[in-house]
Amino acid sequence: MKSVLLHVQEDEGLEARMQAALAIARASGGHLTCMHATPMSAYVGYEGFGGAYVLTGLLAQLEENAAAMQARIEAQLAKEDVAWSYEQQKSDPVSALLNGGALADLIVLGRAQDSRSAAYRPISVIGQLLGASHTPLLVCSNEQKRFDPLAPAVVAWNGSFEAANALRAALPLLKQASAVHIVTVDEDKNFDFPPLGASEYLSRHD
Repeated sequence: MKSVLLHVQEDEGLEARMQAALAIARASGGHLTCMHATPMSAYVGYEGFGGAYVLTGLLAQLEENAAAMQARIEAQLAKEDVAWSYEQQKSDPVSALLNGGALADLIVLGRAQDSRSAAYRPISVIGQLLGASHTPLLVCSNEQKRFDPLAPAVVAWNGSFEAANALRAALPLLKQASAVHIVTVDEDKNFDFPPLGASEYLSRHD
């Protein structure tokens, strides 16, 4: 995966997903793009009669926080052996990630974005991207300490179209894994694809 897009947002899972994105870019000799987006709604207050006004104090604080985070991350990335860039946008995070992800091989996200701020909603970014983006998503847990693209991989296979799409999207990562294990669950349902469909597909890609 030569182009990895990382959603940057000040939350408890930032370091975990940054390390995962770095590991993938490093293993593939790719480029890491950090994307931070602040929605314009975060700068606006609303009156009871329908009026709106810019919260200048909050605007200054948000921009100061964003600049401090960018400086910290850029200093950290300068020590890494990975090509990278940092983008700062004033737009809806979903729109920014959709646009940035159009020419990316992977979008790396956390499970929640800044639950301390009303400007961001946990899970909503993931849900919207799942429905709108054609770029594969990697969702990292906040507790994840390390991501090794070369370690053995496990594929959960239930014979569905969703599982087939995920399998194809993950192929570049699976090619790097030292081993690939396919786990199937015997369900009382009609499969879109046969139980051995995943192993047959992967065998054709060595």
